[in-house]
Amino acid sequence: MLQFFSGFMTNPGLFLAGAAAISVPIIIHLLNRRKFKIVDWAAMEFLLEANRRNRRRILLENLLLLMMRCLAILLLGLLLARPFMNSDSLSRIGMDSVRVHRIVVIDDSPSMRVQAAGTTKTGLEVAKSAVIELATRSAAKASDDYLTIRLTSDPEHKLYDGPMTEESLGDIEQRVNGITPSDTRAKLDATLQAIEKSLLGKGDATNYAVYVITDLREGDWVSPEQVDEEEKISSVVKRLAEKISHEGDKTPRVAVLDIGGDEVENLIITSIKPTNNTVIVGVEAEFEVTVFNAGERPVDEVEIELVIGDGTTLKETIGHIDPQTSETKTFRYVFQDPGPVRVEAALSGADRLPIDNRRHYAARVSVGRRILIVDGDPSPDEEQTESYFVERALAPPGDYPSGNVIEVMAESEFDTLVLDDYAVVLLCNVYKLTEHRIESLEAWVAEGGGLFVALGDQVDKDSYNDLLYKDGAGLLPAKLEARQGDETHKVWANPTPASLNHPVMKIFSGDLGIVTQFVKIFRWWSVSLSEDGTIPEGVSVVNHWTDADQSPALVEKSFGKGRVLMLTTTVDRGWSDWPLDQSYVFMFQDMIHYMSRRDSDDGNAIVGLPIEIQMDSSKYKDEVEITDPANEKEVVLSDPDSSGRTLELIYSKTQRHGFYQLKLSRIADSTKDVKLFAANIDPHEGRLVRVSREKLTDSIGEEHVSIQQGVDSLAKGDESGWSELWKWILAAAVLVLCGEQLMAWAFGRRR
Repeated sequence: MLQFFSGFMTNPGLFLAGAAAISVPIIIHLLNRRKFKIVDWAAMEFLLEANRRNRRRILLENLLLLMMRCLAILLLGLLLARPFMNSDSLSRIGMDSVRVHRIVVIDDSPSMRVQAAGTTKTGLEVAKSAVIELATRSAAKASDDYLTIRLTSDPEHKLYDGPMTEESLGDIEQRVNGITPSDTRAKLDATLQAIEKSLLGKGDATNYAVYVITDLREGDWVSPEQVDEEEKISSVVKRLAEKISHEGDKTPRVAVLDIGGDEVENLIITSIKPTNNTVIVGVEAEFEVTVFNAGERPVDEVEIELVIGDGTTLKETIGHIDPQTSETKTFRYVFQDPGPVRVEAALSGADRLPIDNRRHYAARVSVGRRILIVDGDPSPDEEQTESYFVERALAPPGDYPSGNVIEVMAESEFDTLVLDDYAVVLLCNVYKLTEHRIESLEAWVAEGGGLFVALGDQVDKDSYNDLLYKDGAGLLPAKLEARQGDETHKVWANPTPASLNHPVMKIFSGDLGIVTQFVKIFRWWSVSLSEDGTIPEGVSVVNHWTDADQSPALVEKSFGKGRVLMLTTTVDRGWSDWPLDQSYVFMFQDMIHYMSRRDSDDGNAIVGLPIEIQMDSSKYKDEVEITDPANEKEVVLSDPDSSGRTLELIYSKTQRHGFYQLKLSRIADSTKDVKLFAANIDPHEGRLVRVSREKLTDSIGEEHVSIQQGVDSLAKGDESGWSELWKWILAAAVLVLCGEQLMAWAFGRRR
């Protein structure tokens, strides 16, 4: 029975309790009818005769009072139960129309710039017109309906939340007309979840209607497989529809309004990047620009312009691009000055979605690839230092620049150094590192840094194994065991490549003897790759020694986005004569290029992702001036990390595509260092393939959800709703109680 009443009452239990309370006046009435012992008295005969004449009238009056009291209690029970009724039923009995709270979700993603189906307007323009028409009609009807507007680019924020009246109409029009297409993808899942969260605990959700105005692009409506089932868009839509619907109510409470067209032809610049890890002054840079044909027809003669800085324009043409394929063109340019440079690629000609025909790249041109060498065995005799030969191998004298800028420091200076500006760090026979330095080194390598570790007689085996190897979880690719070889340098081994396909060894593939015949290795560390002797995932042996055990010589490990290479001998002449051989220079040049941090990718991201930088707190102030693509400036404060040595800045206002310029103020002389960042729209936004209605219906279901073509149902604003009747019940209860009191007073006077 409780389930039956729940179809039209908010609190059916309270109604049943009130109905049960009707028995109270009935019991009182019956108790008042208890029998008396009759004693005949002659003097009372005339009174009994009068009573017999009025008995029927009194009985009728008592019954009327009983009915009024029972009705009053029944109405109080109904008042507590809060019953409701469909607006169509209310209109048939002459009652006023109900109040409806409409929640309108507008997809303002980049694809809504495309022309909507059956009109010359863009999808966003159609959506804005429909919302304004809804507000205008509701205000004219004085219906006191409520409106909430949310944008998929900003799920947590309500663009408007209030009634639709003549007074509020101007505010609604101003806010809606101010909506511009976003550069970020449609966050439909987050927006619907925000609506769901806002309705939690609300007991008056009888007249909610949710409208989602969208172009139904597949990338927005189909959740990736790795997303939890409860977080998928289809699950969120179904939960929301169930929450704002009532049992027995067949009216759809969530409407997906499709305004997209089926035309999918579109070209997208998906990437612009240099082929080298670092863009260097005086060294020819190659930029690869990739164009994707997202349409169903081939495209010929696609012209690309590459604008460098404020003026230089390079042009190339792609002859043919098949449907659903990419083609790449290479542009070559030599930068003359270091510093940040704006590079922009653009397609010539018209397109359905022009915003993805342009892509930005923040080139950070440096005087060279910054290499840090930490010398663990310094000496007054320059040639006896650990860094002497490797420094000259990486930056040899001559007419052709190597592109490397070398910095050498002692082990004691390394502990507090900020590593962000370095491409590769070389630890050469370093005794040991502090835990703080190792933590920051791990974070730096994980973000793409290249770490080279050369062993020797200075290293502390226990410290390396405990803090750097960590049973295979640390930076080192292998565990140190013991020193091997001949201290007298009378017996030696040669290095032998484990694989000539490795980038470091490719240069020797034509003449293996260059390495194996003339290089003598007298001493080295034996290492173990794992407890059981197998090679762990992410670890590989590049070289080994030609001793009896075939001991690993050069071992590599992937660590996050970066790489670690460990050489089990020294880089000086202490344990080998390798520095005197020409292969030493070739191998180190290739090795540094291979493991170098790809700083050419720094500063280039997708719109909506935060900009993150770290600064040395001893060099820079905590204030950073940021200029966005609209040339608006803002000063943002950075925060110190737990150590206090580093300032960290996370800037999240990157909702527009284009260039973001950051100015860092130095403490010493107040000069400013400039860092440039580029934010681009997600290339997937240009893939205009739509999800089929059948597929969407299968995933969402048809109960309480409808998928409609166009925005007519929103503009009309005539959907039915459910109205609570408590005002009418309260009025009726007051009238009944007042009537009962008047009747009791009148009947009492007559008696």
